[in-house]
Amino acid sequence: MKIIFGASHMPCLMNQNLRFSKIFLDRLIADGFIWFDTAESYCHGNSEKILGSMRCDDLIITTKVGGNYQIITNNNSLLRGHRYKSAISKYEIRVLQKFYQVQHGLIPQFNPFLFPKMLKKRLEKSLKRLNRDYVDNYLLHGVPEHLDLDYFVEEMISFRNAGYVKKIGIAFNGDCSLDLNWADMIQVPFDKANKFKHFSSEISAYGVFMNPENQNINNLRLAIKNTSAKSLVVRSTNILHLQEIANLLDS
Repeated sequence: MKIIFGASHMPCLMNQNLRFSKIFLDRLIADGFIWFDTAESYCHGNSEKILGSMRCDDLIITTKVGGNYQIITNNNSLLRGHRYKSAISKYEIRVLQKFYQVQHGLIPQFNPFLFPKMLKKRLEKSLKRLNRDYVDNYLLHGVPEHLDLDYFVEEMISFRNAGYVKKIGIAFNGDCSLDLNWADMIQVPFDKANKFKHFSSEISAYGVFMNPENQNINNLRLAIKNTSAKSLVVRSTNILHLQEIANLLDS
């Protein structure tokens, strides 16, 4: 079983300090970490961008298309205290989002609606940010609810056939029943990994192993022993914690 570094909040976890993020990633790579997990929506594309800036051809990268890109809602702290917040329109929220992005130097917000015809351009943009001609794993980020999944699958398969991606699949919460025989990789919560073992030999699990505090190593060892997952996505900026989990996987 391998450990994948979850870059979902890079460089957000580093308070947008790109220099510190690069130093951190350099240390990870020097310690032998080569598997990385990101997505177009993570940190408004900055997660892909920071990985693309790393001068290492040996990195094995999973990225995703789709997801939830909303950063500001009526419940967000940015709108707290606004005397008319209950009456704020969707247009006004979008304006505030753009202002927030410019203020913080973020990539403009992605279109939260995903349709099959958008996939090619979204993949091209991800590859540009990653500074790559292809990506190892390309996953649908969640389950599109407004269209039949088959249309998305056809596009994903065409990317694989054209050599833009090596493996295709889906990352979702595992709560709905889907025909996933087309998927080379399935990424689901750790406690649901066994549910999907008959669909794919490449099950990647997320949602645990994130924080070094209050973790029971014996429980982790038992959980790892009984899972069908072939890899674990671990989001942590504590290198000692990542090394501890890596050692646990090797034991």
